[in-house]
Amino acid sequence: MVAVGNERFYGGYDSRKNLEYDFSVASDTKRRLAWFERNYELCFGRLPKEEIPKCARALWDEIRKKRAETAQSTPRHTMPKTPLTLPPRDQTVIMEPMRPVPPEVRKHIYQGLSQDGEGPGRYLRERYKEFPEDRYYLMDCTNWHYGWNIKNVKLHKYTRLPRIHIIQTSFYRRGGVERDPDHYRDAVKMEAAMTFPQL
Repeated sequence: MVAVGNERFYGGYDSRKNLEYDFSVASDTKRRLAWFERNYELCFGRLPKEEIPKCARALWDEIRKKRAETAQSTPRHTMPKTPLTLPPRDQTVIMEPMRPVPPEVRKHIYQGLSQDGEGPGRYLRERYKEFPEDRYYLMDCTNWHYGWNIKNVKLHKYTRLPRIHIIQTSFYRRGGVERDPDHYRDAVKMEAAMTFPQL
């Protein structure tokens, strides 16, 4: 019957539904085969060959044969085992990330222990007193933009009376409390003028 108009009354069988049906049948068959492969040993593994159904044995033999064929025909791509070695460094272009440490700072490493405030701890504290651009040739990461060349930044000029701005912002706000509108005042006058009857 040809599907015309309302599909509910005429069956509505078209090529799209046929493809859906074929797909569901194929996926169901794949699920059944996967279950059969997983559970073959569990179901038929202990039985003698005579008691195993012929169709199950034939299906199992066919599955094993196809697996062996695909394993042999599938190309295996392996990486060649080559030693991972770095190319030799060009001595003319070698540049360490850090500048050389001054000898008066370097000598602190070997004098005492960090627990006593000496030794490596003191060395690091002395090293951190220098600006980053004095310790490194280049910026190590993009986040260093915030502290790079900080000594060249002009300092903010402070006002003589810095508290004035704090007082202004805390007491005089644009969205703060404002005076009541005029129509509120009229209502208060009218209420005061009204006399309520005694109960």
